[in-house]
Amino acid sequence: MCGIVGYFGPKNGAKIIQEGLAKLSYRGYDSWGIAAKTGETLTIYKQTGDIERGEKLELPSTRVIGHTRWATHGSVTVANAHPHTNESGTIAVVHNGIIENYALLREALIDEDYLFKSQTDTEVIPHLIDYYMKRGQTFAESFSRTLSDLKGSYAILALHADGTLAFARKGSPLCIGIADGEYFISSDIPSFLAHTKNVIHLEDGDSGILDTELTITNYGKPAHRIATPVPWDITIARLGNHKHFMIKEIEEQQRTIPAALNQEHALIEQAVRLIKQTPNLVLAGCGTSYNTCAAAAAHFIAAGKHATPVIGSEFDSAAPLLSEKTLLIAVSQSGETADVLDAVKTAREKGARVIALTNVPSSSLARASDLVIPLGTGPELCVLATKTCTAQLAILTLLALKSAGKDTGTLTQAAASVRAVLEEGKKHAKKLAEQFKDATSLFVLGRGHLRALASEAALKIKEVTYIHAEGIAAGELKHGSIALIEEGTPVIVFGNNETRDLITSNAMEVRARGAIVLGIDSERSPAYDYHIPIPELGEAGQLLQILPVQLLAYELALARGCNPDKPRNLAKSVTVR
Repeated sequence: MCGIVGYFGPKNGAKIIQEGLAKLSYRGYDSWGIAAKTGETLTIYKQTGDIERGEKLELPSTRVIGHTRWATHGSVTVANAHPHTNESGTIAVVHNGIIENYALLREALIDEDYLFKSQTDTEVIPHLIDYYMKRGQTFAESFSRTLSDLKGSYAILALHADGTLAFARKGSPLCIGIADGEYFISSDIPSFLAHTKNVIHLEDGDSGILDTELTITNYGKPAHRIATPVPWDITIARLGNHKHFMIKEIEEQQRTIPAALNQEHALIEQAVRLIKQTPNLVLAGCGTSYNTCAAAAAHFIAAGKHATPVIGSEFDSAAPLLSEKTLLIAVSQSGETADVLDAVKTAREKGARVIALTNVPSSSLARASDLVIPLGTGPELCVLATKTCTAQLAILTLLALKSAGKDTGTLTQAAASVRAVLEEGKKHAKKLAEQFKDATSLFVLGRGHLRALASEAALKIKEVTYIHAEGIAAGELKHGSIALIEEGTPVIVFGNNETRDLITSNAMEVRARGAIVLGIDSERSPAYDYHIPIPELGEAGQLLQILPVQLLAYELALARGCNPDKPRNLAKSVTVR
């Protein structure tokens, strides 16, 4: 969730850290702060709100750490913002994760007369380091000893007033960018992509020290980590001529959907063989990734494959059904989603094989899997999943069709139609947003594999507009949800040749009760007040049908005065449970 960045080098670190934190604000933006070595002391600056609206700091420092927060322990206040320090202000710490035993550690430190200024779990870390240093251990030794006291997940940066920087990773992502005489330690690559593409991806249990040189250990034993170049273009992480990353990334689907389908032939064939060889297929993800899993499961089931989509956080409920005859397809944009990683661990314990779909081929998920299929979209900096959503849909549909021996030509046609569908969607999005902007609820209807797409469409709208939105299996409408339909309620309907007769009937039912119906369908129905046409492409049509909803969600956010890149209370890469 939270974003952390550290700089060690010859340049103005405060400026670099502020710019880096702004690139990580999709991971949290409740508050932010930095700690900089200035002379023989540390200067701490903390503020609530979005870092991009904060003042630009001019601190002459070459050793700096910073943090942008998504609150877990403690409310959104300056006191709870990171960095946290020991009482003398000689040790500063930023942290992403959850320290599960912090209450016990806090009580023990209070008994030793340590004073706490915040409600956070993080504050125990600088006090513990201080505790061990007062008993004769070095900063490096005290940091290592502190790690052994912590239970839970963490990515930690600790800066001492002498300029030494310590770091550790367990259950939360952390990587190191290496340039000429410079080191950038961060939660994610976009924070330093403007400075270097050479990256060390730290592994679970890695910790280290930066002083005169970089030293890395893994659970106390020396570890050798090699820097590898990342293929991302820095322009992908910049707005360019766009007002927001959300619309930029929506439009990038003209490139990313074809790229997702253009996988190495041998890789896809290997995945298809695993699917065919395994009787029991389970697909797991969270949020958008779960919705794409559910849509894909419908394709697999239609082809006669036993397939079960499972929400990552509910995976324990499926554990009794897992065995060596199970194949898990684990889907996570970041590859660091805690609940999905837990699902992989559970599946492994049952003897299951694992295929990973992720946008970060060096992630924890990738390293824990038998086979990794990259989404290949480049960094997605808007909190909402748009281009990674359709990349997941494209790859999962490709696997479903190939494992069933079906023709995949419709996917190629869908990829070639993205530009036209986006242009058509733009013709309608602003007008519809103006009509729907004052709605208190919105509903999306779908049948078959389009039911899962309805859930994804509703998710897009509610997370960025704060309008209550619900995706419903259209046949379930009359079993409860139709009671919520009233005059002027917006209802979006996904239709295709297979479901049109029944979905038209459902659209007529809500329209009779005053709903305003938007049909996203290859044909216009008399039940639709508004219609956005898309090509009829069977299973592949979903890649196109979600695009007008993404555009509508964006325009609705603007019409309602919401920031589409940074919805309230949300953060990307959910690395806590």
